[in-house]
Amino acid sequence: MSVVYRADHIRLKRKVALKLLTSELAEDAGFRERFLRESQLAASLDHPNVVPIYDAGEAEGLLYIAMRYVEGTDLKQLLHREGALPPERAVGLAAQVASALDAAHERGLVHRDVKPSNVLLAGRTGNEHCYLADFGLSTSASDGSTLADPRHIMGTIDYVAPEQIRGDDVGGRADVYSLACLLYECLTGHVPFRRASDVAVVYAHLEEPPPQARLTEELDAVLERGMAKAPEQRWESAGALVAAASAALGEVPVAARARRRLVPIGAAVGVATATAVAAAVLLGSGGAGIARADSLIRIDPDGGEAAGVAALDGQPTAVTVCAGNVWVTGTGGRVSEVDPKSLGINRIRVRGTPSDVANIGDLAAVVSGPPGAVTMIDAQFGLISGSVALPSSESSSTGTAVAYGRDIWVANPDARELDRLDPPYTHIAGAVRLGARPRFVAAGEGAVWLAGARTLWRVDAGRGRVSARIRLPFAPVALAVGSGGVWLVDKAADALVRIDPATKKITARIPVGRDPRAVAVGAGSVWVANGADGTVSRVDPRRNVVEQTIGVRSTPIDLEFGVGAVWVVRRTES
Repeated sequence: MSVVYRADHIRLKRKVALKLLTSELAEDAGFRERFLRESQLAASLDHPNVVPIYDAGEAEGLLYIAMRYVEGTDLKQLLHREGALPPERAVGLAAQVASALDAAHERGLVHRDVKPSNVLLAGRTGNEHCYLADFGLSTSASDGSTLADPRHIMGTIDYVAPEQIRGDDVGGRADVYSLACLLYECLTGHVPFRRASDVAVVYAHLEEPPPQARLTEELDAVLERGMAKAPEQRWESAGALVAAASAALGEVPVAARARRRLVPIGAAVGVATATAVAAAVLLGSGGAGIARADSLIRIDPDGGEAAGVAALDGQPTAVTVCAGNVWVTGTGGRVSEVDPKSLGINRIRVRGTPSDVANIGDLAAVVSGPPGAVTMIDAQFGLISGSVALPSSESSSTGTAVAYGRDIWVANPDARELDRLDPPYTHIAGAVRLGARPRFVAAGEGAVWLAGARTLWRVDAGRGRVSARIRLPFAPVALAVGSGGVWLVDKAADALVRIDPATKKITARIPVGRDPRAVAVGAGSVWVANGADGTVSRVDPRRNVVEQTIGVRSTPIDLEFGVGAVWVVRRTES
């Protein structure tokens, strides 16, 4: 419906989010009149959980709305990164959204598109302040008219109320239905009606009973009423829904729920094995427990201590976080999907030796070889959905990253290029020639970055070309981007090197442990795995110093931050 810019409001002298609606909508006289009227009404909403609207109108044939620029993230990205949230956190976020909805409903406004990406989050992790956005595109409950194009009254398909689909009168209880869907997703990590096609999702909203979250029977009853097909059978307000959910949860342990898995079946490019459960061994101080086994270790970023370990089959090669679970690749074509709470493991096999894995929302992209290939795995069900061969790739020394939406970027050293896959990930959609062999790739700070051959490349993903080539005085062995820096590991000097993404200059060289192997960014810190020491260095990116050294024993070879923890894979090396 629109495109959004971060802009300077000249009169107010502040940054704003400026939304420009499509010309198709602007040309609809009925919609234009309704948009201007509803934007004025939405601007009058003075509520702490509603994004303030500063201005709205028409200029040179364009409809626009200027609102507060909220620096932070949104609930969709939070769920993408962490999966299911602890019940108390999920209800707390939903309560803020409910408060905004009830205030709007009192003024006769219906949002119509309540979904995680419209819930903006600001503040500290675990104590976020929610802003509900896009009230300027809502419709007055007293206005029985509809838009000329029915596509624009459907809302977002995973959260849309049945009456919106049918084209019936829409009131505040349509938002209650959408909020129930949103709360279900926060509690389980996935949308309530996940189907193979949009038509099947629409049918489920209209005809199928709501799924159960399986936290408590009382909560399932609350959500069932919230997602009732008939509006009059739902909770009378958004606040009533959240209050009932809170009461139904009671004292539910955070780790009470384990997500259901389908038993994987054979696929064309690999064979998935049945789900197995690995023993979870709690670690005491100093990293006791499985001291030498190939394993995955969980580090609590708050206390900076190893909190749990899961044994792995075969030697691990890489780790990432995807769809709320932890993914570890290993020798022999092994891919392990680990539940971050129970540490249960779903095992999958791909061809070749996996060298890296990337997070693409509901998909995990595993790079393996020889010959080089990218295997797509449905993260919700643990099933292989397809594979794409990498051109001129006979090795498996490749890395992956995700940038600019859902594109997959693969470092292809044999072809001396950066390959790009876009949805539906059935072929190589483009390539960026580098002229040298890249080894590592990461995304962030407005670009895709590659390292290899004593070179750091900055790639403009939008234009598909190299925008900077930086010569390095060392050969990097790992790369990460975030917290205002491009971070490279100089193994020979036992150091973490920071490069300013704006100036492309080295701004810090930080001594870490012996034989550093990997680097990751998360929880306000930069984390380095030190192979010879059996330690993880926690670096403060504000002061460029190691603030903590955490013992993990054995040989840590890769690490990643996500779902509230730092995940370290280690292996036994002779």
